Amino acid sequence: ETKYTWCGENIPKSDMNDNEIKCYFLDTDGFIFDEAPYFSQDVYTRFYGSNNINLDNPIGSYFAPDIFNKLISFKKSVEEMNLKPKAFLLLKDGDIKMFLPNTEIMENMPEIIFKMDANYQKVAENLQTALTTEPLQEDFKNKYSSFLYIDLKFDNKVYYKFK
Repeated sequence: ETKYTWCGENIPKSDMNDNEIKCYFLDTDGFIFDEAPYFSQDVYTRFYGSNNINLDNPIGSYFAPDIFNKLISFKKSVEEMNLKPKAFLLLKDGDIKMFLPNTEIMENMPEIIFKMDANYQKVAENLQTALTTEPLQEDFKNKYSSFLYIDLKFDNKVYYKFK
C-alpha cells in the first residue's frame, strides 16, 4: 500500500491552494508511478526535492533512489519516538529537513535537519538521546508549540531552538 507522495521540487508557499499542488504516488523504492488526487495531502508522507526527477514528467522517475529506503527506515525509527514526520525536503546542498506537524503551514513546521550522506541510524540515535535528555526533554514536552528545529548535521553535537 502506498503511503508516500512526491510533491515537487520545493515546499509550496502557504498562500497556494491545495489543489494547485500536484503530487505523485511513490512506491517503497521511491518510484513515481501515478498522479495523486489532491485530497491525499495529509494522508501520505510527502517528499520534496529534485533528486533524480524529470520535473516536466515525473512519472517513471525514481526519487532519491540512493537513499529513499534509508529515509523510510529513518522515518519508522522517528515514529517509534512518538514523532510523526509529515514531510521531507531534500535540499541541493545535501541537507534534509524533516517536518513535524504543529501548524497547517509547512514553512512554519518544526524541522529536524540532517545530512543526506549521514549514517541515518546514528542520526536517529542522536535524536533519541537529545529528546530524552534535559533540558530538551522538558522543553520539547512543554513548549512544543514554539519548537523551531533540531539540527543533527554535526557528529555528536545537537543544536536546537525554540521561538
